[in-house]
Formats: sequence, C-alpha cells, structure tokens
Amino acid sequence: MPVQFDKTLELSSTSLLADPNLAAWTGCKLEVWIFDDLPSRQALKAALNSRGIKAEVYSAYKPLLHFFLENQSLQDIVRIEIHYPVHPAADRKRFLLEAYPLARMLRDKELVWIANEVQASQEHLQYLVNLTDRLGHSTRHVIDAPNQIFSDHFDQKSLCPTGLLRVTHRETGDVIHRAFFQTDIQQAYHQVMQWITAHPWGHTEPYFERMLIRIDIPGAERFDPEGTILSSTLEALHEDLYFSILEFFQHHSGRPSGDRGLQPGQIVPDIRMGSERVRIQIRLYPVGDALPGLNIDQDNELNPEAGFACAEDFADLQTMTRPIRATAVEHLLGKFDAKVFESTSRQARPVKSIVRAGSRPAIVLTGGQHANEPSGVVGALRGGHWLASVPDAHFALVPIENPDGYQLYQEYFALHAQHMHHAARYTGLGDDLEYREHAPWYERSARMHAVDVTGAQLHLSLHGYPAHEWTRPFSGYVPRGFELWSIPKGFFLIVRYQSAFKKLACAWLEKITAQIALIPGLSAFNAEQLKVYAAHAGGVPFEIHHGIACLLMQNDSQPTGVKLVTEFPDESVLGDAFQFAQQVQTETVRIACEAWWQLHESA
Repeated sequence: MPVQFDKTLELSSTSLLADPNLAAWTGCKLEVWIFDDLPSRQALKAALNSRGIKAEVYSAYKPLLHFFLENQSLQDIVRIEIHYPVHPAADRKRFLLEAYPLARMLRDKELVWIANEVQASQEHLQYLVNLTDRLGHSTRHVIDAPNQIFSDHFDQKSLCPTGLLRVTHRETGDVIHRAFFQTDIQQAYHQVMQWITAHPWGHTEPYFERMLIRIDIPGAERFDPEGTILSSTLEALHEDLYFSILEFFQHHSGRPSGDRGLQPGQIVPDIRMGSERVRIQIRLYPVGDALPGLNIDQDNELNPEAGFACAEDFADLQTMTRPIRATAVEHLLGKFDAKVFESTSRQARPVKSIVRAGSRPAIVLTGGQHANEPSGVVGALRGGHWLASVPDAHFALVPIENPDGYQLYQEYFALHAQHMHHAARYTGLGDDLEYREHAPWYERSARMHAVDVTGAQLHLSLHGYPAHEWTRPFSGYVPRGFELWSIPKGFFLIVRYQSAFKKLACAWLEKITAQIALIPGLSAFNAEQLKVYAAHAGGVPFEIHHGIACLLMQNDSQPTGVKLVTEFPDESVLGDAFQFAQQVQTETVRIACEAWWQLHESA
C-alpha cells in the first residue's frame, strides 16, 4: 500500500546541540526539559558540559515522578509534603494524577498532598516538595512542570506538558533566556493530526479499512525494580493519537463527542522505539482491502502469537500467566458438549459461541468485547467450563466477541507486552460492537443470537481496564471521556438493569459483592488500589460494597433485564498478576450465577 504521508523529524537533543546560541551561553547554567529517557538526557547533559555549559536535563513527562526516581535517596526520610499546582485551564486533579504512582511507591512514608492555586496567566508551574528526615531536618525542593496551553484539532484549548529551555547567569542567577519549545514527540503528534484534519475524507462511514500510523521514535520507558512498567512515552503517543483521531472523526461525522457507534475503519498507531531520528509514515487501506500484519516492510517477521499462551485442556487455564492465543480459544470451545454457532467478523474471522440448554434461568457469558482486556477471555472460558459442569445450567458462551481487535492485540503484544493497546479495543470497523447501530451486524450477531436463543435475562460481560496510568499528554494529559479510568481502583463492578429489574439487581449486587470479597487476596488488593486511587484522584467517587467499588444504573435499552460488567485492572499485567486477574474473573462468574439462581428459587 502506497505511503500517504512520510516525514522525518530531527531529535530535540540534536536541534539543541546545533543551536548557534550555545557559544554565547558558555559559563552559564542551562536547564532543558524534554521527553527523552534518562540515558539520552545524561548524554545530552555530558555533551553540553563538554562545551563549558553547566547543564541539567530533566524529563518534561511526569517530572515529579522522575525527580524521585532519579535524584532522591529516601532511606532516612519519614515525611514528604508535596504542594501540587492547580491551574484553571486543567482539571483540578490534573497534577495530583500526574504524580501517580508515588502514593504506592512511597507508602512507607507519611505523604501529604497540598493543592497550590495558581493564576491562569502563570506559565511557570512547579511542584514544591518538603522532605523531613528521622532527626526532624527538612529540605525543600522545587520541581518545574513545564506546560503550555495548546489549541487542538477542534480549537479546544488544553494545558499540556512541553519542552522548556532556561539559561541563567551562573553568578547572579538572572534568567538570560527562557523559551518553551515543542519536542520531537510533540511535533510527531501534531504532524499526524495536521495531516488527518487536512485530508479529504468524504462523508460515508467507514472512511477506510485501516489507517496505519507508523512512528519510529526514541521513547522513554521506565520500569520498577520488578520489571513492571511505570511510564512510557511510546504508549502515551499511541493512546493520544488513537483517541484524538477518534475524536476528529466523531466531529467530522457530526456525531457527539465520545460516540461509540462511529465506524471510521480500523485506526492503528504503530509506535516503535527508534534511535537517530523520528520517522512518520501513514498508510491508508481503502474499504474492502486485505490487511497485512504489523510487520509490513520489516526484515524480521513479527509473530503475533509471541508470548501468548496455549492451552490443550481447561486445567491449563488455571495456571495461565499470559493472555491466551485465539487459536487456543477455538480449540477449547470444541471440547464443550454443546452446540457451536459461528458468525463472521468484519475482517472475515470466525466468532464462535456455544449454547447449552437447561432448566435453570438462562445466562449469557461473554469476553473480549474490548479485545485489549485479556483476563476476561480466560475468565469466560473457565466460567463457561464451570457452567458446563452444573446440571441443567442453561447458558451461552462467547469468549472472544471481537476477533479482529484480538488479532491486532496479539500483534501489538509482540511489540510491547506491557502497553495498554487501546487501538485494539474496538472492532475492524472502529466501533464498539455493543453500540453498533445497524446491519450488517458482523461480530455483534454472536451476542444477539446468544440472547435470543436462550431468552436470558442475565448477561455477564467480562472486561478489564488499565493496570497503570492512562495518559494523553499531547491533548491535556487526562484522557478525555475516560477520566474515571485514568488510574486503577481495584476490581470494579458495573450493574445495569431495566427498570422492572431494579429491586432484583440491587439485591443481587449486595449478595454477590459479599461473596466476591471473600476471594483469596482480593480484599487486600482492592484496599491497596483504592487507597492509592483516593490519594491521586482526591477521593473515591463510587459506591463501595464490601470493599468493591460499584456503579449501579438503569438502562432500559439493553436486551437483558440485568447486565454485570466486571472490570479488572488487567491491561498490561503478566505473570502472577495475570493469573490473579483471570482467577477473580472466573470466581465472579460462579458467584454471580449461583446468586442469580438462588434469588429466582426464593422468589
């Protein structure tokens, strides 16, 4: 497929070292904020120092987190007081959220957060940190958080982290030069969005079969001592581009912001670690085109099942520590003593489901609606296997509702195993299959058939959400429309009900949360996550039932009387954490089904 857009950008560090003003700053102190990783920033610092310039190079992305990661020995510190800025052009909790996950990293310290109101015109935003040691001695630190107000593709203004260069006289401390600048990663984001907004798209959905945005860029990724990801600018660029492009097409199509029925086509940011320069390429595959894998034009073939687990039998699922292969799911479905149904996705992949008749109240169990939420797929398979062991259980099972998204997720996983991969969330048409508005129904027909053939009034839909911070730093930092999901808050339940089922739904939720709270390890897990969430979000704006955050809401448009959406923070988790996630999903299926049957027996 011909490249529609091809652009090479110079690195921020290269541009700075070529700045003719450097000679005039010899003997001065130079401070610069960029989005590079620590080795790259140290290399730039060394290059500047070699020219007689005393330099410090900081991270423009999450500067407070990097301050603690890179500069402080906290062994003797007992109290940390952090004054975070509150800017009228941003969410009041923006900079408190940006400090995540310090509340978890510093949990053995007394940690105090204090909001510091600033004026709208004040561009010099800062965190003020007071550290107190065991002897009562205190030190004060100022951490700059460079931000500018940018206008996005809708002319909506957002306060965003940005590059900053500040030069001061070494002896007097006077500021000689101070200027914001767009770093290489910011330029990459804006170059793509400028092309998107200028392209003649027409007015018929879908606008393309796939839009592939390949960007090679020196990213900054940080991991904790156990190897778990703390932050990634590669992931942040993926997330911001994907949702910004969705927002553009919602606006272009005349739909309201956040409309999930939009079918633009499959939007695929492919962000990879580069080195010398930033390279941007955009390919458009017209509607109806066959789609290649993400290894396009690469010398080394990408194995989309790399790192994914296989399973020969259901017993293998109990110890699974990674997402499961789609081929393994199909293999296990064939082992059920039940009728198999098959529909077809937009990209012609099979959507397999099973139905088994019984005398108990019917239940529909689904996973993989959002294909980057992998614990629900394993939980649905294990939950379905348990249902099959219950005499007279009447149920339908669709373990992967969105196989096109799941295929893309497997390819992404082979590149970045710990990223969230929200571009694999929706279908090949680019919509959320639950919100599909009209035929052809493609993958949604599996769920529709399951509800229709069983007559079920209970739908268990297993989901996940980010296990680490979800950011959009190039459009305001906090993800628009998903603010409540920007940091994890433990295992979370959403119950939606038709008005006639309200009383039953409330009683059922109380019953199941009391039992789910007894799942080994879950109570402590939720308590820790809710504590950290409250510290960085300024509170917990949800009902808490037996230590589980819940949302209960009426929805008379849904086809079943009651629907449970489970939400485990599983996006990016591996190893024991993934095993725990799918175990909780499985146990929740069992608890929910048994409680549903018991309430009907006692009615």
